[in-house]
Amino acid sequence: MSTEINDEYKEELIRKFNEDVRNYYEQVKTDYNNFKTNSDISNPEKMLKNKYPWLRHLRFTKRSDISKFKALIYQYFDDYYFKDYKKIEENIIYEYCISKNRGLYKHAQALKTGFCNGQLISGFSEKKTLSICITKNTLEANAQWLIRLYKELDDRYPNIKVHDKIMLISSNKNDLGGNAIHCKNMEKAWSLLKKENDFKLIFICSNKVRIDNVLEIAESFLGLRENLRKNLRIFHDEAHNTKEGVPPFRNIIENFIILENVLLYQPISASCGEIVDNNNPLWKKENVENFAVNFTEFDNTKSDNPNYSSISDYEKISINELQKKDEWLDNGIIAVSRKNFIKVDGKYIGKNIDSLTDSEIEDIDRRRQLEFCQFMSNDREIQALNYGLNLLNLNIILQRQHYSKTEYNLHVICTPRRNIITHELCMHAYMMEYNPIVLGIYGNQGSKYHLFINGRSEMIVDNEMGDGEFNTKLYNLKKYIEEMGINTNVCWIIIGNYSPTGESLSFVNYHYGTVKCVNRLISTNAEEDYQTAARGNYMIAKFKENDIDWIQPPKYLIGEEAFINNALSYERENDARIDSFAERSSDTIINNILLPENNSGAQTLIQINNTSIPVKIKMDTNPVTNPYYKELMDIASKSGKRSPEEKTRFINLLQSCNDEPEIDCEIEDPTGKLDLENIKLEGFRCYNKECKNVKGYWKFKNYKENFAAKQPFINNTNKISKGECEVLVCQDMYLIRDGEYKVIERNPPSLWWLSYKY
Repeated sequence: MSTEINDEYKEELIRKFNEDVRNYYEQVKTDYNNFKTNSDISNPEKMLKNKYPWLRHLRFTKRSDISKFKALIYQYFDDYYFKDYKKIEENIIYEYCISKNRGLYKHAQALKTGFCNGQLISGFSEKKTLSICITKNTLEANAQWLIRLYKELDDRYPNIKVHDKIMLISSNKNDLGGNAIHCKNMEKAWSLLKKENDFKLIFICSNKVRIDNVLEIAESFLGLRENLRKNLRIFHDEAHNTKEGVPPFRNIIENFIILENVLLYQPISASCGEIVDNNNPLWKKENVENFAVNFTEFDNTKSDNPNYSSISDYEKISINELQKKDEWLDNGIIAVSRKNFIKVDGKYIGKNIDSLTDSEIEDIDRRRQLEFCQFMSNDREIQALNYGLNLLNLNIILQRQHYSKTEYNLHVICTPRRNIITHELCMHAYMMEYNPIVLGIYGNQGSKYHLFINGRSEMIVDNEMGDGEFNTKLYNLKKYIEEMGINTNVCWIIIGNYSPTGESLSFVNYHYGTVKCVNRLISTNAEEDYQTAARGNYMIAKFKENDIDWIQPPKYLIGEEAFINNALSYERENDARIDSFAERSSDTIINNILLPENNSGAQTLIQINNTSIPVKIKMDTNPVTNPYYKELMDIASKSGKRSPEEKTRFINLLQSCNDEPEIDCEIEDPTGKLDLENIKLEGFRCYNKECKNVKGYWKFKNYKENFAAKQPFINNTNKISKGECEVLVCQDMYLIRDGEYKVIERNPPSLWWLSYKY
């Protein structure tokens, strides 16, 4: 970057760009409202997507709030609205955004929360700055972060009450045990934030509404008077998550990163693969890694650290090898029973099977089948359940006491997404000869935790497990079971899909012990495989503090080879990142920003903007008042191809109709680039009553709607070149009717269409 471009220039450019972005979305909103009120446009949503291609990749219907939809930064430069931005200016904007995207990528269960809390606590002493923490939408995930934060805040600021400094925005009432002010929606939150206040920290869930709220908060602060404005640091936990992390909300995140009052965006994850997008400058692998936070002064734990129980420490057992053993069975289960299905399906829970209608029974019989549709087939449900049943039988398959009857040993089994798989395995697990205590995790809050003990009825134990981190809940459950007079120093099996067993949660606790085995039935992707495997990871210090003679027990990782390899690969990558931090000089990140070499939008601009908006031709079809009409129609209605001479003659006749004032012919060219004297007619179509007449075959509607929306359109974009045109002539009334014989499309013989490239 040239040294002549100073900080003042950059600041003014960012301010101008943000102003242009705001005006751009006003234009998008105006266009959409105009499309909806134009009677010639039957599908305003489609027309808006045609004009703004970045909308095509977003879920957008007529019920959507258009103001909530945002483009990615590079998509702005693909749009003609931003055509005046020079390449050097684009790069300044990219650099500005990239340098604020400071991810924390660190081994799972290796003090990430502690490092984040240190950053948050430091922010408490910084004036006019507010931290926003985006957390997974689960109580346990919030608890893991919050409980530790409160303790550290008490240690740092023992005389300060945190209640009026922490806000939680959630539709479910929760004041974090009296430690925060709860706001049920953004309206309530902003009523407090826009006034003088002492808030230093906001916790917010990672769903679509709340991510939108983060952008709304950042933008709204810019609209306040100077003394009420606040700068923001935004922390996003489990940012790799494909449902609640960066991948589904990348466009919203980029639009708050660009804002002047956002100082930092910090995605937090032990696996950054899904965060990376090498087609987007802000998320290229090199940029994500170069600007990652160097946490090594706080902690430099690698997988070989003797104080960290890592994935490398597992004894790995491949399902692929287990299948070769004679004891491995093909259980042949392709469906669950009606009774078991009704127990877990939200639509039928609590219903008596004898009271169901024939259609309900038919629905149940369809959906209780494993892999009843392609979506479930992709989850490999049949294979997963068979794997699970065999893994419950490992004492026989391995010829050793993998599941011990006489000592506490905890096993975690990660299932595919459907609850019926989890429940079915629970029903088999608690009946095994080693009499395990089985905890199935599925269903909604209030009935999420299902306890199975041989000889007792299934119990919902949400209340008994209480609040707090998951390992605290598990400890509470252990004490509750002991109060029932049941021995808990036996085999425990926790079964659930990725959501409650795959990330954020800690399964170890110095009060009861570690995880003996983590099982994943089906490998899905590298991120989820690593996160699941890491549930058996932990820092050893707490166990040593509690028991100086504590010895680290063996642990096992069981799954497909891809699962094991993915987990190990991510752990090696995290180790390599720590090594790279040691090699960096202080200015490394400044000199290693990877930017696009060429204008990413140049090709798009050429393709869109050299195609005309359709030209509307109102033709005088009366041979008496229009002497050229008959010859025009002779050429248009000719069967087979028209010769070059006939096409040239057609254009000349059309120009004559337009030039002579006595002829009632009107050619409306919104683009203003049509030159009939020099244009070549290439594409020619003419509709008459003998033609094939099906919806979508003739493009009258497309020409009409794009003309009304003032958007470029040409039927055969590959065949038509610069200086050429196509025409669609109507010899007879064009009508399309629906099933009730109602006319849904029409084009009269007097209305012709022409599109061109210039």
